[in-house]
Amino acid sequence: MQFSRPQQCLADVFADSQDGALHEHPDAQGLNPVGDPKSWRVGARFNPYTPKNVPPTGWTHLLGWGQAFYIGRAAKPAPLFVRHLRLWVVGDAGWQLLADSRPDGEVFEPTYTQAGVQGTRMKTPFNTLGIKWPLGLAFHFWGARRPLPAGFRGALVLCDARSKGEHVIGMAADFYKDGTTIPKQGDYSVNCDIGIGRLRRVGSEWRTFGWTSASEADLRAL
Repeated sequence: MQFSRPQQCLADVFADSQDGALHEHPDAQGLNPVGDPKSWRVGARFNPYTPKNVPPTGWTHLLGWGQAFYIGRAAKPAPLFVRHLRLWVVGDAGWQLLADSRPDGEVFEPTYTQAGVQGTRMKTPFNTLGIKWPLGLAFHFWGARRPLPAGFRGALVLCDARSKGEHVIGMAADFYKDGTTIPKQGDYSVNCDIGIGRLRRVGSEWRTFGWTSASEADLRAL
């Protein structure tokens, strides 16, 4: 999935986004990595409580995000680097690139029920975030929140990552009630996920990871 244009890996991204796509880490062999939430540990899924690509009534925005977990056994995990979190959408006007953001994020305990902390930030170039976090926690990161286009029928979230240690990463997207309200921890009256993608291993070279809710036909038109 190394590429400079989205077209080169969309088949992999589509496959990684479908319900039941198994995570690429030891959990597939029955071993649970440090920090992996057990409530959805098997693989990718779309939100089972909402129709696919249909926001709750009156909700107007969406946001691309990702999550990463350390799966090594070193007492001091090495840093993870992420950059260029891109949010594409398809609607009545066709495909649009709504955001290409420097990711921001926080470190949480794996069930995301407590407030996040900053983690240890690395000195990095523009549009790149480098971070280390303690063993047993999860790094949740996100891009810019953007308005839903008319006739919304799918999103594509892409992000580049590399690691000096052992990490897995997965991408996803949320619907948001509006463009400004900040969700409270554990309260999903402001946001809800559209879907959560498969976790893949991060290597030492830059690689693009993604998630999509778009159809294969729409992806071929990108």
